[in-house]
Order: sequence, then C-alpha cells, then structure tokens
Amino acid sequence: MISNTFTRKLEQSIRTKILYNEQLSTHTTFKIGGPAQYFAEIEDSRDLISVLELCKSFKIPFFILGGGSNLLVSDKGFQGVVVRLKAKDVKLIDDDTIKVDAGCVLSELVNFCAKKGLSGLENLAGIPGTVGGAVVGNAGALGDETGTKVKKVEVIDLLDLEVKTLQRKDLKFDYKESSLAGKFVVLKIWLELKKGNSEELLKIIEENIQKRIESQPYEFPSAGCIFKNISKDKKEELDIPTCSAGYLIDQCGLKGKKIGGAQISEKHANFIVNTGSAKAEDVLNLIDICKEKIKSKFNINLKEEIKFVGF
Repeated sequence: MISNTFTRKLEQSIRTKILYNEQLSTHTTFKIGGPAQYFAEIEDSRDLISVLELCKSFKIPFFILGGGSNLLVSDKGFQGVVVRLKAKDVKLIDDDTIKVDAGCVLSELVNFCAKKGLSGLENLAGIPGTVGGAVVGNAGALGDETGTKVKKVEVIDLLDLEVKTLQRKDLKFDYKESSLAGKFVVLKIWLELKKGNSEELLKIIEENIQKRIESQPYEFPSAGCIFKNISKDKKEELDIPTCSAGYLIDQCGLKGKKIGGAQISEKHANFIVNTGSAKAEDVLNLIDICKEKIKSKFNINLKEEIKFVGF
C-alpha cells in the first residue's frame, strides 16, 4: 500500500500533472496493459531526480517509459510510478555530431539526420520507440546497431542519483542490450555520424520502411520482435539457413496460432500481434508455446527481446 504521504510529496516534487490509474495500453505499441498507479511526463532532469529520490526513500517501484515499444505490460498494470521523458530536442553540434534528448522519437531523429546529410542511422528507419530506448536496448537492423554511433551519454546513476557523463569507452554494447540497462536513466545522447548525401539517405530510408511494411505486420499493434535471434554458431550447428527466431517458430508450424486476442503473425512469426482484444496473459501463453516447441524440436532456449513490466 502506497501512503498518502508519498502521494502528497510526489505532487509537490514536480512541476507537471500526475495522472492516477493511467491506462498503459494507451502508451504502448502493443495496446496492452493495465493502469499505472502514478504516471507523469517529465521534461526537467531535476524533477526526475526528485521523483527517483522519493521512490528510493519510500521504496516505491518506478519505471521509465520510452516510446512504449518492445514492452509487454501486465493486465494488472504497474503498482508504482511510471515516468515518460518528455524532452525531445535534437541539435547539430558540429559537422558530424548530433546531441539528442532521450525522449526524442527515433524515426524523427533518423529523418533529421538524413535531411542534414548525416549517414549512419538510415538502416534504423521504421524502428519504433525513442532514442533513449534504442540506445539502452542497442536497437539494430540490417547489420547496423545504435550503440556503434554513440559518442557519450548523459545519465542519472541509479545508485547515487547523480547526473553523470559516460564516454564511449565506459559503455558496453552487445546484441540487443547494453551496460546502461537497469543501472542508469539516459537523459541525452551524443551520436557520431558520417557525412552523406541527403537525397540518397532519404531514398534509403523510404526503401527500408517499405521493406518493413512488406515483411512485418504493421496492420496490427505489436511490441516488435518477441525473441532474440540465435547466434551464428548455433545456426551452423543446426545447419539451418538463417539465425532468425521467426524461422524457427515457422518451422514449428506456429504461424497464425491464436490465443484470445493475441496471434503469432502470419506475415512474420517472430511477431505476436494484438488482433483487437488481446490480454497480456494471451501473449504470455503464446510465448510459452513458442519456447516449448522450439526447445523440443531444436533444443534451443529462445530468449525474449521484449521487456516485461508489472509482472
């Protein structure tokens, strides 16, 4: 039970409106998720630190929400504080360096850079979410990863709630993950890019988005890919043509499998889509079926790419 004292102090600590029992389904690309006990959009890092200090003092769970992609939120919602970072500025610092707020939408940054003739992010076109989320999760596509472009980041260290700047050498990026996750809240990112031709970059972006539309189930809400792909070593060991988790799911005959309002996409088997009335429980059941079938057929333990909130 969260005390009235916490609620009062939370309202006093920030200069923005607190929403109570805000439905998280309206803030996620899956369109699934129950209410957040407290929900706030915060622009100023001082307000964010105040909220984090309160949560730490009262031992209240908190969650930093980006663009709401790559997430499955419990039907029961989140008992604690959900914060969405509102700052979205993008600035050209010099010929090849961009400074961007973590709350900026990734697709907007990709287009901004292309129009400025800066190459390096065009293969990320069509990936949903914010820049902060893309950096923390090292989002990637077509052989490109966000982490390879990061020069430095400004963060709040969750150990002491101090604002710090971490240089590239202080960071570690791996497939679909980084050393930032769970330890820091990213506020700003500096990205080092290369000079390119604006017209050509915009054309590449258009082509990449079209490829995504053709190969992914854009017609339904989803969280993006559910599972991480397997390693190249595992692919060679199994003697299969691709590292794609979607391929493995397809080989198990699970395309189109439906539970409640959730369905394994018929277009791309590594997507579970919300056909209109899906519950988190429906998605969890489909995830379990995929993992069990693939373990049985290929002796592989698939790892989820999506994050789970409120479970």
